[in-house]
Amino acid sequence: MRRVLLLAIAALLMTPVAAHAKLSPYLDESGLIATTPGTDDGAVAATLNPAQWALMERPETAIWWSDRQVSSGRRDDYGIAAGRGLGFSYRHRILPAPGGARGVGDYQIGLGFKDPLGAVGVSYGFSGPGRSAFDRTNFLSVGRIARPTPWLSFSTTGRTDFSGENQGDLDLGLRGHARCF
Repeated sequence: MRRVLLLAIAALLMTPVAAHAKLSPYLDESGLIATTPGTDDGAVAATLNPAQWALMERPETAIWWSDRQVSSGRRDDYGIAAGRGLGFSYRHRILPAPGGARGVGDYQIGLGFKDPLGAVGVSYGFSGPGRSAFDRTNFLSVGRIARPTPWLSFSTTGRTDFSGENQGDLDLGLRGHARCF
């Protein structure tokens, strides 16, 4: 299983990326967490790396919103993520689009498994109403988090949208809250 997962991640990362972006850019997605997906803990980090669903000590529900309002007094970014092992998230954003700001709702269902080095996970993401304004497509995400020591974390995530566009993310981080220093 581990070899197949590593081969799938390698294939995702080596496939050429399409010129027209259909997947939401990592910079737009990652603004919710203060660190990288592999070093952060919790349901919000699991929306970026599905392996995080397996590493939570207990079930978690996270709710977030932005106080910034765009059109007609509506919040421009809010969402919820909940689970442990198996997780679900929903994020609604109002973004610039041709003809004025439009809203889009992004959903994700993820599953994570622990292993001796850390965890692996897979998730399926899709967008609801508003997806056509941003040319969004459904995607499959595969993630791996390795924590060889309590204070060190290595993470990799790959996303594909089944039409040839792929994204990959690698991170390495020190986990300062561990009792090692």
